[in-house]
Amino acid sequence: RQRFGLGRVSADQNRELGYELRAGVAAAWGKYLIRRRSSELPVAVGLSVNREIPVDGKTTTNLEALLAFDWARFSYDFPKTDVEVISLLYVGLTDWGRYRADIDLRISRELFSDFTLALKGYYNYDSDPPTEGAARDDYNISLGVGYTF
Repeated sequence: RQRFGLGRVSADQNRELGYELRAGVAAAWGKYLIRRRSSELPVAVGLSVNREIPVDGKTTTNLEALLAFDWARFSYDFPKTDVEVISLLYVGLTDWGRYRADIDLRISRELFSDFTLALKGYYNYDSDPPTEGAARDDYNISLGVGYTF
């Protein structure tokens, strides 16, 4: 089946972007644009409701439109390789003109039998952070090694 439903519950803290807590729920309906043995690309659209407690300011409840992409490419033979990019775009409905983006990246590559090297990163953007003077974007990249036994 190429269509699917998506539910999401989240709770985040990011003082860099000006909030102590953003808790939300989302529901979306999606379709696989690509679904093969070695890659997939599901796309979903829906609604999200969240409650934000800013570092400085008053608590707000936001209704947003949600657009989600999750591109993945993988191989099962040596060297095993996995690449995944998850993108979530939120467009403000109660706070018209505000938009947010969350992008997560994960790449792992088997260097030799069962030993992998992984790179993970994220980028978050908010066009109108809930705390005045807060940064509009935040990012992180980390490197890891792993062994499967």
